[in-house]
Formats: sequence, structure tokens, C-alpha cells
Amino acid sequence: MDRFQDGHHVRLRSRVQRTYLHATDDGESVTLSQPRASMNAAWAVHIYNGVGGDDGDSSDDGDGPYLLLHSAAYGRYLAATDRPARPGHNGLCTELRDYDQPEVEAIKWRAVESGFADEVVLLRHGEGHYLRANGKYLPWNSTGVSVDDNASSMMYWIVEPIPLREAGMPAIPGPLPAHPRFSTIFTSPGRRIRFVRALEDGYYPDEVNTWRQFWFRGRSALSLRGNLAALVVVDGPNIAMCVRAGRYGRLTPLVVDLPDGGYGGTLEIVVFLTGTLGNFTFLRGKAKPSKKVKKNKPAEELIFKEPELGTAAPEASAHEPPPEPAHETPTPTADPPAEQAVDGSENPEVPSPAKTDDPQSVDVEITRTGFAELGRPTMLAKCSAKEELMECCKATTNQLQSEISDLKNRLEAQETET
Repeated sequence: MDRFQDGHHVRLRSRVQRTYLHATDDGESVTLSQPRASMNAAWAVHIYNGVGGDDGDSSDDGDGPYLLLHSAAYGRYLAATDRPARPGHNGLCTELRDYDQPEVEAIKWRAVESGFADEVVLLRHGEGHYLRANGKYLPWNSTGVSVDDNASSMMYWIVEPIPLREAGMPAIPGPLPAHPRFSTIFTSPGRRIRFVRALEDGYYPDEVNTWRQFWFRGRSALSLRGNLAALVVVDGPNIAMCVRAGRYGRLTPLVVDLPDGGYGGTLEIVVFLTGTLGNFTFLRGKAKPSKKVKKNKPAEELIFKEPELGTAAPEASAHEPPPEPAHETPTPTADPPAEQAVDGSENPEVPSPAKTDDPQSVDVEITRTGFAELGRPTMLAKCSAKEELMECCKATTNQLQSEISDLKNRLEAQETET
């Protein structure tokens, strides 16, 4: 379990296939794929110590620790099932599912040493099933992922830590391509969005019966942000969205378009105001403050230790995209180094952000940010989501007018020839 630090992110690469474990775009299944520079290839580590044990801490009941992995793209947890794998694959199916009960055996894993290099592990589920790749002898069937109890070299996984960065959240994707003409005749399926606005300290009610909801069609994260901003009466660029995959699931920043699946279902979203303490807290991977904590003592920030770059696999070098010109990252003012946070020392100095030697070797970025003084406005975009949508509609209208004008010219030319 030393390779998995609570709250950090990792990639899992098959030692045989040399491809990465991916959360598929449907948000429901997992597969093996080559792209490394993808949020779908990143997995957040959630250490669970069983009933009675706090997440990330030690427990005396002997029922832990367990390793839970949830997708950095959609927030859902890697799980094993009791359904047979599809033809050509070995063992039982794997999937992505919500963490909606205190005890969900399907999402519990243990990391087992392989006997090879330190970064190579086996992921055991239950009493003897191991996560494995497929397609060793059938190259055209090499994207499947399953669990099996028959020993195989396909069960070895290389753990590639993803270093934490201070560059802020990745930008939300732009508008999706415009729909073809007359597409409104065939309405797209939608899903229920259930949401709540968090307080400035990050607190929000767990029970969804106090949350608001609306019906949303399409997959655009930009459009969803605009709708949520209108409902919470805040400019779109000044909110951050994170998805909660089940009652006990950890929050995951929503910085990709919605999954191409799960239509008719419900997506739970917690809305944070940018520049608040709660926004920085969930970026660190810390659980929200409970009612008891709010009453008895002020909330404290949990500082996670940076992973050591020297122990990462050769392919696991950190990659950081160039900063967006329209974003301003708040200047950290009181974020103590990990060593001082553990020792409980006071008045820590501000740590310097990690740097990469090669600015061109930019790849996936999993981010966190330090604490900034409240009340400092943060400008994240030059225009609101409403203006962005209006520009998109204006471009579509101009295109239609151009096509109509071209059609009229053709008709006039045909009439002249006849």
C-alpha cells in the first residue's frame, strides 16, 4: 500500500500490454487504452480502514486498510461484479459504480507486492480474485479488464504516481460542436441534475432531500455550469463544480464533459464559489467538515505530502499544460509544508511549487491549491457563460444565413438557365 497515498492520484499501466486502465466515456465501464494524457487514465486514491476507522487514518478493528480507486474524470469507483466477463475475456466483469452504502464490498481492493520492482503490484479483490488485463494471445481483444482467480502475468500493474501541482483547476472544455440542422426534431435524452451550493468553509448537507434539482439535456460541462450559475445567482466562471458518486463518495472536480451514458439517471453536484476556503479544501481531497466539527472546533486543512519524483516509474514524469491566459491563480499565503503540517509546528513558511525540467513534456495534470485570503476576487474568464453561449448561437445563425443565401443564388442561376 506504500505506492498509494490517500488523496493522491495515480495511473495504472498493464505490465504486459503497456496500456493504461481507463474509465470509458460512458461513465459505466473500464478498459485498457494507450493515451496517457487523459483525465480518464487518472485515478484518485481513497484509503478506507473499515467500519469504525476514519478514512486515511489507522483503525483498530482489523478490517483495513482497503484501497478504493475512483475516476478523476467522473468520480465513480472501480468495482468488481459477479457477472461473467464478455466472450474472449477471463473471469468476471469490472465496472464503475457509486459509493452509496457505508460498506460496498465490490469497490474494496488490496495492493499486493508482486516480487518484481517496487512499483509493480497486484490488485486483489475479495478472497482471491485479481484485477487483470486481457488479450495476451488475442491482440485484437486486448482492451478488456476483468477479475480472475487464475494466476497470470496479465495481473501485474505498474503504479505511476501523478505529482500534485499548484497550477489550479484545469479549464472546462469549450462548447461541443453544433448539432446538425433539424436536430431539434429528435430530442436528445437527458438526466436529472441534483445540486447544492456549499458554504464558504466547504460544508454542505449530506442528505439529498434538501438539494435542488433540474433536468439537463446534453453533455456540455460549459452549458451545465451556465445553468448552475443562473440557479445560484453567480457568474458562471466564478463557480467550481464537483461530482459526488454516491452518498459516501469523495468529491471529484468536474472538468470534463458529462459521460456519454447514464441518461435518465441522476448526477449529484456540489457547487463551490471560487476563492473560498471550501473551494481550496475539496481540491486538496479533504472531506467536508461535519456538523460536529463546525460546532466544537474550527475546520483545519489537511496537508498531504508531495510524492517523491525520484521513485516514480520512468514514464511517470509530471506533465503540466501551459497556463490559460484567462485564469488567475490565487497566490498561496499560508500553506505549510507537509513536514511542518505533520509535526504541528506554527507559522510555517510558504512552500515553493513543484517544477518540471522540461516544459514541453506536458501531460495530464491533477491539481491542488493553497490557502488564499478570503475576499480576494478571482477573475477566471473574460466573459460569462451566457455570453459564450450567445457567441456560439450567433456563429450558428450566420452559418445558416450563408447557406440560405447560397441556396437562393443557385435557384436563381437554375431559373436563368431554363
